[in-house]
Amino acid sequence: MINECVNWSVAAVQPRQFVKDVNKGFPCVRQTPNGEVHCLGKSKGRPHLPVRKEAVKVLRRFYRAENEKFYQLINRRLSWS
Repeated sequence: MINECVNWSVAAVQPRQFVKDVNKGFPCVRQTPNGEVHCLGKSKGRPHLPVRKEAVKVLRRFYRAENEKFYQLINRRLSWS
């Protein structure tokens, strides 16, 4: 089970630790109380290439069963489906 594989002693990130990257518009995490901030790397946050609607339909169909298992696990539905 996942509980056996995860080190639950790691502290979770709190909402107050998020700050916005002014260049990319994505959230960054304030890692230390003195204000050191960690943002995504230079290759992250770049614009995505367009994807054909048919390809998106195929991918959604392919991952539907796994997404359903995930939703059951977290007891929540996410908007990507």
